Amino acid sequence: MSRVFISQNDENTIEILACKHKSIKIDEIFLEKDRITNNEPDLEIIEIRPSVKTQEENKFYEKNKEISLDSLKEVENIWNDERHEEIWENSTLLYKDIKCLQPGGFINDEIVNSYLKLLPLPKNVHIFNSFFYEFISEMLSSCNWNIKKLTRILRKQGISNIFSKKYLIFPINLNKSHWVAAQINNKEKCIEYYDSFGENSFERVCETINESVIRLGCEEIDYYEYKAMKVPRQSTCWDCGIFMMQTIRCLIENREFDFEQEKIDFIRKITVLELKNQTLYRLN
Repeated sequence: MSRVFISQNDENTIEILACKHKSIKIDEIFLEKDRITNNEPDLEIIEIRPSVKTQEENKFYEKNKEISLDSLKEVENIWNDERHEEIWENSTLLYKDIKCLQPGGFINDEIVNSYLKLLPLPKNVHIFNSFFYEFISEMLSSCNWNIKKLTRILRKQGISNIFSKKYLIFPINLNKSHWVAAQINNKEKCIEYYDSFGENSFERVCETINESVIRLGCEEIDYYEYKAMKVPRQSTCWDCGIFMMQTIRCLIENREFDFEQEKIDFIRKITVLELKNQTLYRLN
């Protein structure tokens, strides 16, 4: 058995140690508060800094003091619950929807649309729900443009003219397998594409949006440039939805993209709290 002294007293130290030193079995762990001597030959001293997870949690609690320390534990309890009904009063979300936010889960339209409704929109910005792009994409692929229905949908959302807003944002679920975002930027006269996995669908998405706007009689958009925008890149195959929602949030709040892959699991937990409490929290 190895006896290990951890030079930094941190509540997640054992978890970190298990990840970094899987080959050793630990009989005893001495924390900084314990007295040790240099006369113990079998004592291995390891310097371990707090995990990224711990750092993010500490920052979060400092900036959101109204959140109790047990809140994140509550999220894990929700994820472990086997019920299927609506999870909170005055919410259409089900337990199965919230479970999509577990690490490794692919989030669904219900989560995306519920989260985007929390974003406070400036008057010159509009966000479509995730079904709108699917609707115009199906019309394009079938060559069956129902302009009356499309116009009616836009008017219900308060858009009489596509150029009445500076920015129109599209959350997009490509083939039900990958989330990206796009934006009509009327200020810069371009259609912007945001994809945390690459640019494989860049032209297809921009052309679909372009064609739908032209069909509405707004032919001047045909002169708009297509731009593939730089965003943080995911290193997994399932975190695209979280990247997409955070991208849209940064666009709305007019700030730099300040999220990255190593923070995503923590952001998943915070998203559950935001949906439950119907408020956004400061992550950075």
